[in-house]
Amino acid sequence: TLLFFTTGMVINYVKRSTLRGRQQSHGLLIGCATGSGHGGQRRNRDGSEANGFDETILPLDYNRPGGGVIVDNELNDILVKPLRTGVQLFALIDACHSGSSLDLPYICRGIATEGTVIWREDTINPQAKMSAGARVIQISGCDDDQVSKETRDLSKTTITGAATYSFITAMEESISNQVSLSAIIWMILEIG
Repeated sequence: TLLFFTTGMVINYVKRSTLRGRQQSHGLLIGCATGSGHGGQRRNRDGSEANGFDETILPLDYNRPGGGVIVDNELNDILVKPLRTGVQLFALIDACHSGSSLDLPYICRGIATEGTVIWREDTINPQAKMSAGARVIQISGCDDDQVSKETRDLSKTTITGAATYSFITAMEESISNQVSLSAIIWMILEIG
């Protein structure tokens, strides 16, 4: 089954999910929010982006009246910032230019051989992009200046984002084991 999402559908879902995260203070996991679709960039207008561009998600109706792109600043404002301590959000965004599509303050630049994650500050003002204490992790299909790859390996008929395929495969292979985030990222890199 293919699902196509409009701008309003995505924003309403994000707002409802975030409301749950604001109301509960312990142990809420706001799903595994995933998106395999289209993304883009536009010139940053407020000086908040180190690379000079806002990353965007392009829903089905992005170029129609009443639609529009969903900008990384907006996703951060309505999805990330309100989440409180004890809430966890994992987002897999598999779209072109999706490297910082949640506009998080830090980006994983790799994993050292001993398994330590290497972080890099990714915003001009990291404090302005933080949640209200939640743990938020995003895996992207590519960096901000790249396009995502596609594959038919998941269903053999429908095109899917390669990062989505790699993530699903890594999770299926590790479903019976408790694995660390570093181990999952290694598996995704090996599959992709």
